[in-house]
Amino acid sequence: MSIMINRPGTSAVIHITANATINAVGNTTNSTIATGAEVLTGAAITQVFWGASGGGYWTISRDTTLLLTLTDSGTMDFAGSGCSLIANSDMAIEAKLVGTGNGHLIIEVQKIPMSTGYTS
Repeated sequence: MSIMINRPGTSAVIHITANATINAVGNTTNSTIATGAEVLTGAAITQVFWGASGGGYWTISRDTTLLLTLTDSGTMDFAGSGCSLIANSDMAIEAKLVGTGNGHLIIEVQKIPMSTGYTS
């Protein structure tokens, strides 16, 4: 797993080629995607790009909730459709390459920052 793009306060793009866990919550000690002084309460999945060969396929889950099963290759742009996968946003994103095939997965997430408690 490698972080391709990590924009403080907004989003991150993660490239995955094998089973991986993306921890969304916390600071840079706990969270895979927090940078600098960020403290995150979660992350919503906004885009997914994938490919799988040799009979393999990807699953994306949060906690015990299966969100996606992805076969062959393709893209899903949730943000472009005006939404995101926000279910269980405070749980780690579990990406698994199932079967004996090869694959790649790129996940874009929208960071959910900790509230500052500021009111005007």
